[in-house]
Amino acid sequence: MEIKKNSDFVILIIDDETTITNTLAAILIKDEFNVISASDSMIGLNKALEEKPDLILLDISMPK
Repeated sequence: MEIKKNSDFVILIIDDETTITNTLAAILIKDEFNVISASDSMIGLNKALEEKPDLILLDISMPK
């Protein structure tokens, strides 16, 4: 099994609350993760298909 450094992981945050997104991103960036974000589910789906993140943090109660 290959062990990756934090900087090799991409995490996608999908949430319509900017405060939550910014807080999670700040924590993850501090720990040297690569973070991308989306403010609605359709943008999030497109980013997930394009970027192929290692982890998706998703708010399940959002518009669209």
